[in-house]
Amino acid sequence: IDLARLDTGRVADLLTAALGGQVDPAAVVELAEHSGGNVLFLRELVLAADADGNLTRDMDVWRLRGPLAPGDRIVELVASRLRDLDPEWHGCDKSGF
Repeated sequence: IDLARLDTGRVADLLTAALGGQVDPAAVVELAEHSGGNVLFLRELVLAADADGNLTRDMDVWRLRGPLAPGDRIVELVASRLRDLDPEWHGCDKSGF
């Protein structure tokens, strides 16, 4: 099932619901841009930012304290998706050249 990409407004709504509070608009824009509106990537970016202390709640507003960094899980997800690509689709023959 292909899901439509989320626009910034929907990312804000989803983050507010998931985090249980207001999210700084700059953080929403950064998360929306880095995730490309992809819900799975958004989830993994939020989990990684929370785990490394980059996403914090300050005076009842969730904020990013620094640049986003992909967590191990998102690297694994991207690698698994790239692994499934048809070599001819991205201009490579079977030897990888």
